[in-house]
Amino acid sequence: MSISIYLEPIFKVRELVIKLLKDEFGISDIDAQHIFDLYAKPHFEKLKDDIYLLAESSYVDKVYRDSYYHYYSSKLTKYKRDCIRISFFEGNISETDFEQDSKYAELQEKYRGFIVLRPTAPFVIGRSIISPKALKVNNFSICTAEFQTTANSLKFKVKGFPHSSQDTETISCAETTLWAIMEYFGNKYSDYKPVLPSKIIKTLNNVTTERQIPSKGLNISQMSFALRDYGFGTRIYSRDDYGQDFE
Repeated sequence: MSISIYLEPIFKVRELVIKLLKDEFGISDIDAQHIFDLYAKPHFEKLKDDIYLLAESSYVDKVYRDSYYHYYSSKLTKYKRDCIRISFFEGNISETDFEQDSKYAELQEKYRGFIVLRPTAPFVIGRSIISPKALKVNNFSICTAEFQTTANSLKFKVKGFPHSSQDTETISCAETTLWAIMEYFGNKYSDYKPVLPSKIIKTLNNVTTERQIPSKGLNISQMSFALRDYGFGTRIYSRDDYGQDFE
């Protein structure tokens, strides 16, 4: 398996992502432009102007691989197994920096997280961890956990909150929320463990009356059941039940 490395400043993000979608996922030029402008651009335009992008092809993403082996591999349309990871660094960097031990501390200081592009067009934005420091506007409070990852074969760590767009088939907004909650708590506290999409489906198998994939989403009772099964003491509050006391 060969891995291609791309390094570009943030102002070339459109050109880079379109090229990656075409070269790595086999998406047509017109479709790649449409996917970037409609689905990917909002994620990148919030980043600071001095961010550098390090893209790696043939990336094995644990969340997408789980969905691939439990669903996408059995579809008539052929889906690729590998993803693309785009890592973020604040400030100018070069590929040779990764070859010099003396540059490692500086790279870690500049590291701001990553976004995974998965081959589930048009919903290509997959698992992501982005430090608030990478954003143009970051004067807000946010729960963060520390995540260990790599970029160009070097180990890095970043503090952020996990995110993924829904692929509308194995994970809708509800499953994505459950995944993000458990990814956060599982990485921050030893009492909890991260869960993959297939685990969520398996957890809810005994309390559903319909097929679970392609997903139609989850109701509040199913979400509460899953979180309770994962170790939380859940309680459901409804405005209809509590009225003015809800707030």
